[in-house]
Amino acid sequence: MFFLAREIIRARAIHKFAEREAVDSQLPGRKRGPADAYRHMLGAAEATRIYGELPTSVAGEAGEIISGNTAEESAMDRHNNKIGIEIGKIARKENWTREQTIKAVRQKIIESKNRDGSSRPGGDFATWYPEKDGQGNSNWGGNPKYDISDNVEESKKGVPMPIEHMNWPNIDFNDPYHNNPYGTPPGFQPYVTESDATIEEELRAQFREDESKRNQPDPNVPAADEIDPKTGKKFGDMRTGEYASALFRKRQRDAANGNATNDNAPNAGGDVRVRAYDREGGKEHVRAYSRSKPKK
Repeated sequence: MFFLAREIIRARAIHKFAEREAVDSQLPGRKRGPADAYRHMLGAAEATRIYGELPTSVAGEAGEIISGNTAEESAMDRHNNKIGIEIGKIARKENWTREQTIKAVRQKIIESKNRDGSSRPGGDFATWYPEKDGQGNSNWGGNPKYDISDNVEESKKGVPMPIEHMNWPNIDFNDPYHNNPYGTPPGFQPYVTESDATIEEELRAQFREDESKRNQPDPNVPAADEIDPKTGKKFGDMRTGEYASALFRKRQRDAANGNATNDNAPNAGGDVRVRAYDREGGKEHVRAYSRSKPKK
């Protein structure tokens, strides 16, 4: 059980690591763009380095099935996962460190880019959507914003950067902010690492939280020495069928006595705001009204 929980936490750590690396890279297009391709390759490579090809392939495919992506988006993700797995297989065989794996994936992104910023064709390169569609609109979502440094003007914080201020098209992973007029933010770390000690501490913290929850009484479960008024038996002494019937009666009594209503619940009463959109035109309407608490 401990081993399984540890591996789940490690897998989550890999996912978070790949996401943070994609953000820190300052590459454009965290959705359908180069940063998206980088994240998928890096996550697949690192997972393969640790777990091997088969578990990574299965997990990647499961992720695409539940992702809600279009067929084209999933095809892109699967391709980049495959490239990452190939890098990870080499990393696993040659006992690479995480930093060596990162460098290999970064090099693959650089090799995969044409001079105009498009991805090179062919199965050996990463792939991403063209920057613009046929109507001149951007295909890339989630570009970096001006929130990287204390030196950024307040009016610019949260505003998407133009392409020329990102780590693009001249990619420099040693200084991903080289094009940004506001420079590298204080404390920026070019690598995100998760040591075994960090993973173990996350695991212990999760176990402590679970143990705390287990030690708190569940208000929906009767105590073992509580007596059912109809049968006169303690809940802890009942057989399965008796227990189910007694529990049903208890919940009926609680509901009749108002014990099932939580007056402190945030949705028990008060102001309610509703946001809705027209089918045509995408107009937004906000309505507010008050409702009373449920009757006991």
